[in-house]
This record gives sequence, C-alpha cells and structure tokens, in this order.
Amino acid sequence: QYWVKGYLSHLLDKSLVEGCSMEDVERCIHIGTLCVDDDPYMRPNMSAVVLMLSSKTMTLPSMPILNGGTNTERNSSEDVNHRGQMSKNSMSMSTLEPR
Repeated sequence: QYWVKGYLSHLLDKSLVEGCSMEDVERCIHIGTLCVDDDPYMRPNMSAVVLMLSSKTMTLPSMPILNGGTNTERNSSEDVNHRGQMSKNSMSMSTLEPR
C-alpha cells in the first residue's frame, strides 16, 4: 500500500530516512519486489539484480502484482508451460517397499 500511495519513507526506519536518497530507496524496494514475484520464473537472477542495483540509468521492469494477482503482461501459454515444471509449497513423499 505504501508503494502505491507514494509513502516510501514509511517503509524505512526513522533513523535512516534523513540519511538516504529516496530515489535509491525506491530502486531497492522495486528490485526487492521483483525478487519476490509470485511466479518464480518471473524473478530476476542474481546477475540481473546486481546489474539493476549498480546501474542508475537502467529502466527497471514493471512492478509485479503480488498475492495471487494476475499480471496481464505475462504470456498465458508461457505460464501453462511452467506450471508442470515446478510445485510451490508442497513436498514429495516416497514409500519404500522391501524387496
């Protein structure tokens, strides 16, 4: 909510607000939000994160929609291809049988 309303300073510890650039704060929050995208395949890899953090002139990708939202920019056929490749929040169990 703070991101949408533009209250980024509310996300910081009060002792940090005066000593930091709000542009840098916005950049870090944006990159952090990309890293926790609901779809693991849409998350940037670490080399992309380092590049985004080190480049002030680079245009950042659009913000993901979190918590079960639907991002209309995503390719639905791509999502279908990835669904069978990965499971989230589950575990596999094997039953061992004697010979």
